Amino acid sequence: MDGYIEIINNTALSLLGLPHISHIDLLKQKNIQLYELMMQVKPGQTKTIKVLCGTELRLLSLRVSNLKFGEKKYRLFSLHDIKTELEENELDSWQKLIRVMTHEIMNSIGPITSLSNILNNIYLKEGKPISVNEITEKQIANTIHGLDVIEQTGKGLMHFVEDYRKLTKIPKPVFKTIQIMLWLKSVELLMKNRFDEEGIEFKILHKEIRKELIGDEKLLSQVVINLLNNSIDALKNSEKKKINITVTEGATGKIKLSVTDNGSGIAPEEIEKIFIPFYTTRENGSGIGLSLSRQIMRLHKGSITAFSQVGVQTTIVLNF
Repeated sequence: MDGYIEIINNTALSLLGLPHISHIDLLKQKNIQLYELMMQVKPGQTKTIKVLCGTELRLLSLRVSNLKFGEKKYRLFSLHDIKTELEENELDSWQKLIRVMTHEIMNSIGPITSLSNILNNIYLKEGKPISVNEITEKQIANTIHGLDVIEQTGKGLMHFVEDYRKLTKIPKPVFKTIQIMLWLKSVELLMKNRFDEEGIEFKILHKEIRKELIGDEKLLSQVVINLLNNSIDALKNSEKKKINITVTEGATGKIKLSVTDNGSGIAPEEIEKIFIPFYTTRENGSGIGLSLSRQIMRLHKGSITAFSQVGVQTTIVLNF
């Protein structure tokens, strides 16, 4: 195990973006993260890593084992694209979405159908239309009120469908290197007026670790801005309003970006539901912000999780 590579297949070379490679140290120049992970992982362990292939970000599973042939010892690394496993998890999410959509649509169509029938019967007598002379002011008022309810219910259904379209029209990410602090400072600038209006103390805490990450800056900004807006809403009834963004690096070298507020918090029974499309705990919420955020993080081969103590604080973590 002197670092020389004796066998590597074409698929691995394609994933690494290399025409050929003869020594493991050459991988440092192309992908130092992958190199370091390969040096750290122990036989029998499985680790995941993101690799940029052109403009596509792939999530790979890395596994290592030791082999011995006579006096020679070898280390075998296998890379496996785990996109299929992720798609199975996404299928479960879509099934939940369909259940929610069915519920919302039926809740809108049911009253419209019932009210239409009631309005229709106002102008029927023994199955035949009544004459113009038989129409009363009360009937006209009831009709106007009924049509108004139908209109409002229809607008609500159209708004619901528009929210659904937003979930299905996320653009394909364009992955580039993002300077973390410059990016977060630009997000802070966009939110500054609202922070000032609400009297919120905002801080970015970035321990000098990795200064860059690979992602689509526009999409990730959308995620962070959504999280900040949620935090601001949660702070409505708080006295000393605080929001922190903290950037850390986990034991495996993955970046974690946390948004923490000292607002009202999320009840334990709600915490697992907040990422379900159209589920919301706010009176005027659409229930798509966190769902969109989760979809965007999945496109980055990452994840989003929530932790909360009611009345103390809430932290949403983006795992890259």
